[in-house]
Amino acid sequence: MLEGPAGTPPPNVIPHLTTHSDDQKWYYLCASLCTGISGAFLLVHLYTRFFVFRKVLPADIFIILGFILSLPCIIIARHSLNFGAGVHIWNLKLKDLIELLFVSPLFIKQTLTRY
Repeated sequence: MLEGPAGTPPPNVIPHLTTHSDDQKWYYLCASLCTGISGAFLLVHLYTRFFVFRKVLPADIFIILGFILSLPCIIIARHSLNFGAGVHIWNLKLKDLIELLFVSPLFIKQTLTRY
């Protein structure tokens, strides 16, 4: 029972049970670009605050804290790819779905509470 698909496929679709998809590569591209670009802007901002204005505001501390706290979300999302995140549910084995829901409950909860 756990070896079957986690969901019923649409009509005329044959499930290919796997935990990897070609669409998962877009996560690497987006996560790398977004983290790199926001990190570069953060460094420019901090350089301006520390060396040009020589004044640190409380908002700067929260900007740094926000960037640091966003990194675990990126790591959790990356770890979720190993268990089938980004794969259609009819292509995912039921046991892999259970592992996915166990490994990344914060990521899933955050995604589901938005709707």
